[in-house]
Amino acid sequence: MYRRDQPFNCFPSIHCFSSYMVMKALYHGKFRNRLNQTLIYGMSSLIIVSTFFIKQHTLLDAACGILLADLVYRALLRLERAGRRKRNRAARQVNL
Repeated sequence: MYRRDQPFNCFPSIHCFSSYMVMKALYHGKFRNRLNQTLIYGMSSLIIVSTFFIKQHTLLDAACGILLADLVYRALLRLERAGRRKRNRAARQVNL
């Protein structure tokens, strides 16, 4: 199997990207509690580590997947804040 499926299939690792994105969302989310943290952080960490054990990704794949997830998450937060400011300005103009 490892001869057919080389460890450089995908760059960056989508498994690492999505697992880290869920971890970031939980960290900043309203549904954060001890049970959710334990389950989500634990399972996401296992998914990230498992990509190395099954030799499907390299350290660079994982690092860039995590970096990309962080950049996308920050961009989405900025877009959300900008939309919220725009709605607040529009609501204030209507109230005047």
